[in-house]
Amino acid sequence: MRWNSIVMALFLTLLSGLAWGQESLPETGEPTESILFANPQEASIPPPASQAMTSTDLFGGRTGYIHPFLSVSSFYTSNLFRTASNELSDRYLVIAPGLWLALPARNQRAPEIGTSNTAPGGLSLSRFTAERERRIQGYAQYQANIIRYDRYEDEDRVDHRAQGMLKFSARGGTSLELVDIFERNSDPYGTGGKADRSLDTFDANLFNAILVSRLSPKLLLRADYSHYTLDYAAASNNYRNRNDDSYSGYLFFQATPKTALFVQGEHIAIDYGENSNLDSRHNNYYLGIQMQTSANTRGRVKVGYGMRDDDTTESNAYLGEAQVDYFFTPKTSIYLQGTRRILETNQIGARSILSHRVLLGYRQRMAARWRIDGNLFFDRNEYDGTVNIGNRIASDYYYDEFGGRATLGFAPRPWVNLGVGYEYRERDSNFNSEDYRSSTIFLRATAAF
Repeated sequence: MRWNSIVMALFLTLLSGLAWGQESLPETGEPTESILFANPQEASIPPPASQAMTSTDLFGGRTGYIHPFLSVSSFYTSNLFRTASNELSDRYLVIAPGLWLALPARNQRAPEIGTSNTAPGGLSLSRFTAERERRIQGYAQYQANIIRYDRYEDEDRVDHRAQGMLKFSARGGTSLELVDIFERNSDPYGTGGKADRSLDTFDANLFNAILVSRLSPKLLLRADYSHYTLDYAAASNNYRNRNDDSYSGYLFFQATPKTALFVQGEHIAIDYGENSNLDSRHNNYYLGIQMQTSANTRGRVKVGYGMRDDDTTESNAYLGEAQVDYFFTPKTSIYLQGTRRILETNQIGARSILSHRVLLGYRQRMAARWRIDGNLFFDRNEYDGTVNIGNRIASDYYYDEFGGRATLGFAPRPWVNLGVGYEYRERDSNFNSEDYRSSTIFLRATAAF
């Protein structure tokens, strides 16, 4: 089988390098952020101009400018197309080569910014930036996901994602951060109530700018602007093509050295082009707290009220978002993410979705080389409007989706990570044709330099 020979060759290539003796790299992941009003870090001092640049300086190492990486994953899933009946299993391979660049050089990969094509404005969660940065920092990353199936070769595809960032920080506490993200991706199978198994492929681009200005030692003002474009390949999905312009303002108050309170106002204008009857405007207002109350706890929580209106209807809802990490020990932690928000539709006939999502995760490092990661999630999505799925029409369509994932990881070298894991997903709705269950087992090898 072609997928089996490819994965074996690539796994052997990765493992054969274990004796190369590369310089150690710190474990990648989201950097620990300081509390909001910590003093900006001074710009790092560059090496003398007379110092020759080594290959380690350029490609990886502790202060590298260029960091290549490669991940190879093999999956087996019991229900590839997420159907209620006639479940079809398959094995598939995902080869993910990539590269990230940093100028000035840095040794820690920037966290990936989550996007969502149903979220107004395009962001999965609110963005919060730490002040402890260099005066100028540039960053860029590209990754491809090359997906090859064993039985259903006509489903083969290549997804792309590119992320760039440029940040300027002044001594007085003013900073400007510019981010651009492009992705070519597709909705998961079973999205949109389609009877066939075709994928809905799209191009999306998010531009985000954040301007921060310190008004006093206790007050900070922040202004955000985002432009998000969504463009589907198939004409049947033209009703989902749109352009979002998002404007947001924050006022932060440093209540204690470890706690900041804030108020936020947000306006999002959504333009569906030719399908103008779905054009809408969102006005959201929040109160929130950002905290790092001890070495064990850090989090961001906000609650508020949102109003969505278009040419014919209005809908209002209480909104909320939570991101909390708790560290029992340096090796053991849990994290919680939760949102309640109004999303854009992915079903013909519906105008919006009231979405609830909760994710609870657990991380455990065992000794120096072993690691366990696990999470449980629950989603509930309630559609506003009349939807037509199969031969049934209803104005009260909803579904619950839940499941979990567990991964056991092993790092034989600081630059190599191996993993094995299992994922279970289930969806239950008031349309029986939209229900599904799937189990997935996967193996993964990643090398990062």
